[in-house]
Amino acid sequence: MKRYQIPLTIFERISIPDILPKTAKYEVGIVVRDLREKISLTQDEIVQLEVKTQDVKDGGQFVQWNETKAKSKPFDLTQLEFELIKGNLVSLNEKGELSTDPRWLALFEKITTAKPTK
Repeated sequence: MKRYQIPLTIFERISIPDILPKTAKYEVGIVVRDLREKISLTQDEIVQLEVKTQDVKDGGQFVQWNETKAKSKPFDLTQLEFELIKGNLVSLNEKGELSTDPRWLALFEKITTAKPTK
């Protein structure tokens, strides 16, 4: 199975779970669970980065962190994890629903141009 070394920013680590399936077949659910666990912030990172969550008017939440302390972190993604992220980003793009936020555009470019490392 191919593997991908992908550096992810804090924004990407917080945002990728939003595009993953909420319901799926069992085997996809396992990949989603493993990916979420792999890229989620640790308790130490939450403290170090001064992560704060604020409720917004539409019922959602807004996450803030200290950008000066934030660094990309490399993740070893399996082919299944990588293809799940890529497939959802490509689908959003094809439907015209990919956010125009520069951080989402950078994630799209990073993922769609990535090459396997193994």
